[in-house]
Amino acid sequence: MADTRLPPCEHGPYQCLTSSLTVAEVQDIETENILCVTCSRIDSYGTAWFGRISGVRKYDLSDEDLWRLLKPLRDEQVYPMAPPGLDVHDHKDIEGRYIKRANLVGSEDAEVAKILPMILLEEAKVLQSLRQHPHPNLFKFNGCILKDDRIAGLVLDKYPRTLDQYFLQASYEFSDFKAKAWMEGLRGVILHLHFLGLAYNDLNPMNIALDER
Repeated sequence: MADTRLPPCEHGPYQCLTSSLTVAEVQDIETENILCVTCSRIDSYGTAWFGRISGVRKYDLSDEDLWRLLKPLRDEQVYPMAPPGLDVHDHKDIEGRYIKRANLVGSEDAEVAKILPMILLEEAKVLQSLRQHPHPNLFKFNGCILKDDRIAGLVLDKYPRTLDQYFLQASYEFSDFKAKAWMEGLRGVILHLHFLGLAYNDLNPMNIALDER
């Protein structure tokens, strides 16, 4: 059974809430009117929380408002059962790792909510396949975190910054040589994915990570 308690925040009940929430406005495609505001998060217990409200903009909602909207989701609504052969990572050994969690955006739509666990499962399968076909410019997948035999997180290597963050640094240094090296690295890993029958489909500076090299 999902734990219905929100973990206590060391800085008070609401102070850290917004930074850990995904808050989105849902628009009508034709009229572009705001239909509702949704918020979601996954806490340190692995419990997924979701909330929605109509008739307001997200900028009108305080931390306390968002807190009150959140309701726990059942694990089976979010997490798929782990299939045989999937690498498992010890949830206690995640220091310095990035844990990619389930995407809860769209949970307000019953039809979308049905496929959310399937999306996480398919991503886990792709990452498992990429682990068998590594590339020097491809991030490393370290296995899945399980919660009661369900996939609750995907463990990836954590990098110091994205390309977008690099350009936003006040003291960044840019050279034609570095640009060429980056493009060669990107081209190589994209061709590698295409060779495997995959496409990234969201290549932008926020999704390109840089390490110390």
